[in-house]
Amino acid sequence: MSQDIFCQISKKEAAAFIVYEDDLILGFLDREPFSRFHTLLIPKRHAETIEEMTESELQRVMTVAKKMTSIFRKKMGYPSVTILQNNGKAQDVSHFHLHVIGKKERDAPLYFKTFQNLEERERHLSEDAKELTEAVQNLDI
Repeated sequence: MSQDIFCQISKKEAAAFIVYEDDLILGFLDREPFSRFHTLLIPKRHAETIEEMTESELQRVMTVAKKMTSIFRKKMGYPSVTILQNNGKAQDVSHFHLHVIGKKERDAPLYFKTFQNLEERERHLSEDAKELTEAVQNLDI
């Protein structure tokens, strides 16, 4: 069995709403999003912190984050995008993950999107994943 839920997702052993994938990294929607299209970018190989990332993985994650930021701003209507990454005890999952979060207002605090129930959450995330995946398909990386 894999070490953590992100390893399981990268090996397709756990479900996720994947919006980007290449040979090194995977992008999928956060299940407890701060905003619509809130995406997590992870290395497929287990790396707990930024220090454990290879230069190639780190470069790819940042390249995709930059492209995703453009998509969030130009296609998804967010005037601001927050890029967030924690290391060590601040991590909810002990696997490197970079958050790409669209924001409508410059100084607005980040809030978790709450859903009435699991079915509503899955429906919204599925719709968001489809829309974002279509926007991401033309990424030239």
